[in-house]
Amino acid sequence: MNEGNKSETAERAKNTGGAAEQGRPGGGTAAAPAGAGAAAGSAAGGIRSGETVVAAADGSLEAVQTFVDEYMERLNPSGQARMHVALAVEEIFVNIAHYAYAPGEAGAATVRCEADAGTGRLTVVFTDGGAPYDPLAKADPDVTLPLEERPIGGLGIFITKRLMDAVDYRFENGKNVLTIVKNVK
Repeated sequence: MNEGNKSETAERAKNTGGAAEQGRPGGGTAAAPAGAGAAAGSAAGGIRSGETVVAAADGSLEAVQTFVDEYMERLNPSGQARMHVALAVEEIFVNIAHYAYAPGEAGAATVRCEADAGTGRLTVVFTDGGAPYDPLAKADPDVTLPLEERPIGGLGIFITKRLMDAVDYRFENGKNVLTIVKNVK
């Protein structure tokens, strides 16, 4: 772990009660999933959680997918649930990468995962500091129209809402916060 990641993990530990990963012997530091950046997490009561901060750019999609997959894997998901989560994560993250920040403006996205082994529930929270935008406020597209008559946009969040068990948006402390929940068992 490089010095920047150590201080970032230490900061998260300070904000989560003293340990980067609650429930580990001695409050040890959680290792980040491969390619996912700094992560901190919790393991109390069969619930594992952690977060990573990445550049809000297409090049970070693979790291985000890997990070979410590592938490989802702990729940032994069905193939269908795995596919549904991967599609929703890609849709949401790519929208953040393309639209959250003004062209040429560098921005970051935080992805937080919680895997609850007791319920089989995966929760993924996406946070960005870009322009406020509630993708859930837009009316669902009319999928009965022929393709050439449909307006562009809105299909990805429509599919996400159909595939996830819950989708929520809020603008909090100057940040967009979009949460998806999937029962993967």
